[in-house]
This record gives sequence, structure tokens and C-alpha cells, in this order.
Amino acid sequence: MSWKLPPLPTLKAFESTVRCGTMVEAGDELCISQVAISKQVAKLERALHTTLFLRGGKRLQLTPDGDKLYLVVSRIFHELQTVSEDISGQDQLRGLNICGYSNFTMRWLVPRLWHFRKKHPLVDICLTSSLEDLDFERSNYDGAIRSGDGKWPKCHAVELVPIELIPVCHPNLVKELQEIGVQGLSEKTLLHSVARPNDWHLWLTASKTRDVDPFSGIKFDNGSMAYQASAEGLGVSIAQKVLIMDDVLCGRLAIPFDLSVSSGESYWFVWPETRGSSKISVFRNWLQEDAKNVRGAEC
Repeated sequence: MSWKLPPLPTLKAFESTVRCGTMVEAGDELCISQVAISKQVAKLERALHTTLFLRGGKRLQLTPDGDKLYLVVSRIFHELQTVSEDISGQDQLRGLNICGYSNFTMRWLVPRLWHFRKKHPLVDICLTSSLEDLDFERSNYDGAIRSGDGKWPKCHAVELVPIELIPVCHPNLVKELQEIGVQGLSEKTLLHSVARPNDWHLWLTASKTRDVDPFSGIKFDNGSMAYQASAEGLGVSIAQKVLIMDDVLCGRLAIPFDLSVSSGESYWFVWPETRGSSKISVFRNWLQEDAKNVRGAEC
């Protein structure tokens, strides 16, 4: 069978340009000049008899043909890298790129990461936070931590911890809140994360509480800011239980009411079907085991 494929250097120059965002950065990555990158891309376009980029704008934009090609090329190069590292033994030396939410990463993952490093000191990790939808085909992420129902197209997912909602406040407010009851929240400032606007509504509905406006109060960019505001005595936050238990145990925050309400979601570790390595398996297994230990400690 005769293979009529574009030259490999042209494909690599194209893949690097799309992933890096500019030909300058692609040239730096491949240790060649921007002019050389431009020539390789032009050579690829001539070989395919099409245009891959829309010229003239401030940012590089792919044409429909360019978009179609990149989805295939990026997957192939990643698979080549993975299998070559597995064969050569270099897989254990390359870092993992993991994307998560800033709130979960800072409050749950980072405090426990030393457990992983102690067991696997040779596996380096790069942690990035983002709220954007998963798109492994257009990123270098090996895996991600996301909340939802565990269903993402073309991905594997394992459940870590369920998301349960519970109010938290400054320890000095607990006695007063317990005396006035849940209905007394109408007299207090409710604190929210704009990323989770319906959490107070879910909890108040489950507690069968009326006359408390679930959308009133102060809104923060993320849950960590709301929890910090509660620790300063500003008001009562609706928190994800798994993210505040360390603060409760050390006395920074307190839980005034025992009712814990399921949000219907969980945190999951997600990775693409087309990728895999021993390091991803090691990290995934550690996450599952540590999450299991946390759930056991909360029971």
C-alpha cells in the first residue's frame, strides 16, 4: 500500500502552531525560526491543496479544513509521544498536566498532594485551574477534575467524592443560629459563590424553610472567598462539605445545622479515551484511594 502523506515536519509545525497560539512560540518550542514555521505551514497547505489558517486577523484562526486536520494530528502526536515514552521508559520521568477547579484544587487536592509525592517522588505534576469545558483534543492536559454526573464524550471518568451542601459560619455564631433556627437565616447575610448560584436554594428547599430569600446577600467569585468571608464573621456560606471539613476540624469554620443536602453531582477524575499512561493510572488510583479515605473519615 502506498502512503501519500504530508511531510512529518510540516505536520509538526502545524500542530505546534495551533497549540502554542502563534508561530513565534511554535518556533521557540521546535528551536527554529518563525519564518521556518511559516514555510512549513505553507508547504503543508500546498501539499493538501487547501488553506489551514485565516490570515489577516490579530489571532490565528483555523479554517474548517484546519480544524479537521488539527483534531487528528494532535491526537496522533500525543499517542506517539505516549507509546514512545512507555517503550523507552521515559514515561516515569515526564510530568502530568492536570486541570481542575481552583476551589477544589486549593482546598482539597493541594493539602493532600504531599501523600502522592511521598509515594511517587519521580512523577512531577503541573496543576492548572480552569472553568472551561473539557477539550482534551485542543490541550495538553493528561487529565482533569470536574464536577457533574460522570458523563463526558470520548472520556473515561472515575468518581472521587459526592458534593453535599451544608451551611458554615464563624464559630461564634453557632449558638445564636441554633437558637433562632434555620428560619432565622432571614436575619443573616447569606454568602454565595457565583459559580454555584443555586446552592442556597437547594439547601433551603430541602430543609423546608420558607421566608428566606435564597438569592439575597453577598456574591463572591468563588467558594473559597465566600468561606473566608464566613471565617471573618461576615455571614453564613452555603458550602461544599468536602471542601470545608479541614477548616471545621481546625476551628476556623463551624457547622450550625446538621442537615447535609446532596447536590446531585460529584467530583470526578476525567481523562480522554485516546490517551493513557502508567502515570495517569498511578495518579488516578491515588486520587480514588485518598478520596475513599476522606469519605470513610467523614462517616
